[in-house]
Order: sequence, then structure tokens, then C-alpha cells
Amino acid sequence: MKRTRQLQLEYESRIALRNQLPKGWIVRDKEPDVGIDMEIEIVEGENVTNKMIWVQVKATESRKSTISKIPSYPMETEHLKYYESCRIPVIIVYGIKKSENNFDFYSLFAQKYIRENLSFNDHDWRNKKTKTLKFESKLKIRDLDTIARYGYFYIFEQQPKISPAIEAQYWLDGIPQSDYKELQERTLKALFYSRDEKHLQAIKELEEILTFCVLSPTQKMSTLLNLGNAYYSLSQNDNALKNYKAILKLAEKVSEKDALEGKSAALGNIGLIYSAKGDLDTALKYHKDALKIHKEIGYKQGEANQLGNIGLIYKAKGDLDTALKCLNDALKILDKYNLIYGRDIIENAINLIKTYIKKDKK
Repeated sequence: MKRTRQLQLEYESRIALRNQLPKGWIVRDKEPDVGIDMEIEIVEGENVTNKMIWVQVKATESRKSTISKIPSYPMETEHLKYYESCRIPVIIVYGIKKSENNFDFYSLFAQKYIRENLSFNDHDWRNKKTKTLKFESKLKIRDLDTIARYGYFYIFEQQPKISPAIEAQYWLDGIPQSDYKELQERTLKALFYSRDEKHLQAIKELEEILTFCVLSPTQKMSTLLNLGNAYYSLSQNDNALKNYKAILKLAEKVSEKDALEGKSAALGNIGLIYSAKGDLDTALKYHKDALKIHKEIGYKQGEANQLGNIGLIYKAKGDLDTALKCLNDALKILDKYNLIYGRDIIENAINLIKTYIKKDKK
């Protein structure tokens, strides 16, 4: 089969990109290609770092009339929706061929671009066939290393959960924004352990961070949150509760603005634990306190999460009308802002309540 000019360009751009990567980095072609061309694993010296990114490469030929303009590319939204759900950082690279074997490369971090550009500017983009991406910065190889490290923090942060039966994972910004390299590396290592369900190893790493690293109050709050989540995943609720409540005490020592995210995360997770213990009234109080903060800071996903949790509690208490109102309010937020996390849980709960109500009326 004859290869089209576009496919030839993309093949050449992948070769040119490989040639720019540091020697020793591990590059694997992704087969079959389902919107990802290659997987890159970062190697530092002789050490494989467990930092990995996926790369999708697109290409075109240089045209003098477009040289001064911001490069753009119409990407199929089916691919973008896939990138949005990926737990590994995805980099979209756009190569412009200048001459034989010579490309200018532009890039964007897909998950961050989707959240902060596409979803912010066009709430309906998922219902369109294509969406034009704008590449405003040239690719620097060090950017790949940076995203391989920080990308995981960003992705973890965007994936909170809404059920008492599921770990609530909401990560503060304090760690990824820190210049403290040991803290970055050890926290990332702990998050990898948690991702792979190796929670005991995660706990050991996080407790060592608290013991040996000099932390600011917000960095300590973030570490305690991760530690609480690891204990929660092992159903060690008392240990999880101890760490979450320590966050609330630390919140009293920092400015209100810096404390809000950590405080709201701790409040919501404490609510989940009291729900698991069967203390629904106490759980309700914590979820309502968390909801108040999410509304104050404008965090819509968090607002939907807490309304979902509150609805589930009212359902468990038998107050189906109030439960249905809270769950429907949560669903409205998800619909308005095109948010996806927790939707299935909320929709299933609404359908179940409607079934109960229908049975009662018979």
C-alpha cells in the first residue's frame, strides 16, 4: 500500500524527534497505534526513573505564509477524550518540516491543555468531530522531563472520586510547585506506589518524608493527605482519620487562602470515613463544611463531589426527596461544566432512588 505524503511526514518527524532525545532514554513504538505513537521512559545516568510519557506526533510542511503564525492542528475529539482519561501524561507534538530531516517542533501537555483551554473556553467541545489545537511554545527536550515528573501530580489532582467506597484522591498544589527536589522525587515515588496499589510502600515513603524532610505547612498538609489516602485504601480508617484531622490543625497556622484546598480535601475525606463508620450525621456535617469551601473557591468538581456525597448520605438515612435534590444538583454542575468524574455513581444513585419512589407509589 502506498504511503500518503501526510503519513510520510509524520514518519519523518518521529525519526527527527527520536534523534533529538538524550541518548539512553528508552523509546518504544506503540502498537497498535490508537492515538499514541510512542512511549518515552526517562533515564538519568544509568538509572531508569519510572518517569514515563506518551507522545502523539503530527506534522506538516513549512509554508512561508504561516511561519509567523501560531501553529495549529485540527485534532479528532475522540483522541482528545482518550487523552483526557489517560493516567500517564500525554504530549502532543507538532512538527513543521523546514528542510530535509530538519523539523521545528511544538508541543503541549494534553491533559492540562484539555482542562485549562478546551474545557474552559468551549464547554461543548466533546460533542464536536474535531477541535483545533494551538501550539504556542516550541518543544524543549527538558520540557519532556519536566512533564514526566509533574504531569502525574497534575493528573492525580484532576481525578477526585465521589463514593464512600472509593478512595478520595485530591492532591494539593504545594508539592508540584515546590523547588525541593527530594520532596518532589519522594512524593512522586509514593504516588506511584499508591497508583500500583502498593499502599504499604507508599505509607513508608510518606512517613519518611514527614520525618526527614523540612516541610512548609502546606507541603506537610499535602503529605498528610496522601498518607491518609494510603491508609484509607487499606481500610485503616483510624490511621487515615488521624492524618486528615492533623491537616485541619495545620490549616490554622497558614493563611486562609493557602489553607482552603487542604482543608476542604481533609473535610471531605473525614466525611467519607464517618460514612463508612455509620455515623451519618457527623459525616453530613463534614461534607457540608467541605461543600461550603468548594463553593467559595469556585472548584466545581469538588462542589459536585460533595453534593454527591451528601445525596448518598440522605439516601442512606431514607430521606429520598432530599437525596434526589442533592444528586440532581450535582449532575447539573457536571453537565454545565462538562465534567466526567463521578457521573456514573450519581446517575446510578438517581435511577435507584427513582425506582424506590415508584415502588412506594404502587
